[in-house]
Amino acid sequence: MLRKQLAPFSPYATAVLRVVVGAVFLFMGLPKIENPSNFLGLVSRLGFPAAGVIGWIPVILEPVGGILLILGLFTPWLALYFSVEMLITTVVVKAAHGTPFIVTGRPGVGFELDLLLLAAALVLVVFGSGTISIDRNVLKREY
Repeated sequence: MLRKQLAPFSPYATAVLRVVVGAVFLFMGLPKIENPSNFLGLVSRLGFPAAGVIGWIPVILEPVGGILLILGLFTPWLALYFSVEMLITTVVVKAAHGTPFIVTGRPGVGFELDLLLLAAALVLVVFGSGTISIDRNVLKREY
């Protein structure tokens, strides 16, 4: 019954998710792009190979990709990248270094946000930009 009543709003669901996820990545990426040396140093300290090259990918794609997600451009491709990024931050960075799922008293330290963003990005990979997006309405593109 509830599903039938909410059916008129279903075209907006993907757009809401896309805008929220895009805004999170945009605002997570702004400090990285404003001062990339901090993030590049972190990537290097974590022991990633070619840290000076690999580290630039999130520095650029988090803020730029966040904006593109908000607009509904290249959503499945960006969401796939963000899924991989969040899988790496969850498994390789946080869990591998003993970070618990949720750390009480210190918000944002556990990997709960990473998992939530991973799940949301995977939904966007599957469902794409949605009906309210530049991809679909301006470029007439569906992935």
